[in-house]
Parts: sequence; C-alpha cells; structure tokens
Amino acid sequence: SKAVLVVECPEWSGARITANLAGELGKPIYAVPGQIDRPTSAGCNALIREGATLVTGGHDILDDISVLPLGDGSNSGGNHAIVSKEKPALCGAELGIFDALEGETLRIDELLSATSLPLPEVNATLLKLEIQGLVRQLPGGRFCQK
Repeated sequence: SKAVLVVECPEWSGARITANLAGELGKPIYAVPGQIDRPTSAGCNALIREGATLVTGGHDILDDISVLPLGDGSNSGGNHAIVSKEKPALCGAELGIFDALEGETLRIDELLSATSLPLPEVNATLLKLEIQGLVRQLPGGRFCQK
C-alpha cells in the first residue's frame, strides 16, 4: 500500500500497530481526529500528536497521493482508476449517504438527519466516498456527489 489511513481506533489496537509498522517502513500515516473524550478516538489523536497527517477530507490524502493505481502497481503502463458515470454499487452507510446527496448539497448535520447514522460513521463514510471519487467536499463544510 502507498499509505495508511486510520479513521478510528483506541489507544492500543490492531489499527494503531499497523500504523506504527507502516511508519517504520517509511509509509505516510494519515489519521482522522476524534472527540477527545472518546476512547475510540484516542489512537487517532495520539497518531496525530506523534506526527501523522491530520485528515479532514479525502483531498488531504489525494493531494499527497495523486494517482491510485489499480492492482499491485507493477504495471507501469498507466492502469489508473476511472470514475464511472453509472451509479456505483454501494451498500450500507455508503449507499445511504450517496443517495442522500443525490441532487443535493448537504452539511454533515443534514446528512446526520437524513441518514440517522452516528457522526463517526458519517465522517468515515464521507472520507471513503471522497477517496473513491464519488463525493466531494465544498467550501463551508458541504458535500455533494461528483
């Protein structure tokens, strides 16, 4: 992998160990900050304190890693992800958020109301959809489909 992104983890967990090992291998480490009083955010907050790049949206990662190759990356012929115009095959939280954004530009609080999902899940899912190139963040903390 080109980098490690940790969205939510306790102070000591498998995700934290993976991030530490990736750092030892010289891979970039990204972490999504969480609420300071939540044990499940302690690991990400510690990673950020220790030098991981703070992530607030997919653009933070995509600015550093501009091209995400498909497969193992061994083909230097330029196999790169192509965004389809067809509706992507999504399920669960991804589908709920993607559908809520159809023809809409919404803030996170509006997405929380529209989907009834918890805030950490909405944040993590939005980031995943941004990385997949399906959603983009606009100024003012608003999100829309790409």
